[in-house]
Amino acid sequence: MAKKKLKWKKNSLFLEIGRTFLLFVVILLLFDIVWGVSFPSEKKTVGSVTLEVPKFLWVHKEEEGMVQFQTFRSMAALRKDFKKIIKDYEVISCIKDDFYYNEEENVTILSYEVKRGLLWNSLVIHSQKGKAICEEEKETVSPCTFTRTYTVSLISEHPDSQKIYVTLSTFQGETETVTLSSLWKNLLTVNQTYEFQFQKVDGNKVKDDSIQGIFQSYTLKEVKPTDKVGLEQLQEAICE
Repeated sequence: MAKKKLKWKKNSLFLEIGRTFLLFVVILLLFDIVWGVSFPSEKKTVGSVTLEVPKFLWVHKEEEGMVQFQTFRSMAALRKDFKKIIKDYEVISCIKDDFYYNEEENVTILSYEVKRGLLWNSLVIHSQKGKAICEEEKETVSPCTFTRTYTVSLISEHPDSQKIYVTLSTFQGETETVTLSSLWKNLLTVNQTYEFQFQKVDGNKVKDDSIQGIFQSYTLKEVKPTDKVGLEQLQEAICE
């Protein structure tokens, strides 16, 4: 009976030790995954590139423009390790994320990837000698718009219930009828003068300056009432 008790106590002790060790491993993994345990760093020269890397990362494979580190660390922690490695690298604004350039080393880190292994995870860094070539930043060109002033002479029904006929006149006497969406009907009043703002349609090469030509070749963006008369009215040049 005494031997059985002693054996049971030994088994309980081993179980307790095992449970404590397992709990320690779980806590360590959680710290590693969530916060990324910070390890001391060391310099490693890989080809022509010298990197400041956390300890417990070791070189597994080295090729031209590529180095692969292996470690027991988690996938999430490896991504943080990469950020630590490139902390002294200047981000080039005109190229994509994960492009970094170090002026002193004259090295561009192009990208990285994290690979899950059976026992070890890998951090693969792709780099090249020389500064990355930035694409020229495209100028942001505002759409071309212009304003013409017309008086609504008549609004009439269209065979298509989604459209209306609108007869417009300029103060010089030009009068033409155009077709508009019926959505504009409640915004227009007969005998009222409006400023019509138009926007150029991409690829449009038509240069018809007549009332119908403008409505057919450009997009109507905005209509607002105006009290201006004669030469005070806006009659801007059409977009080329």
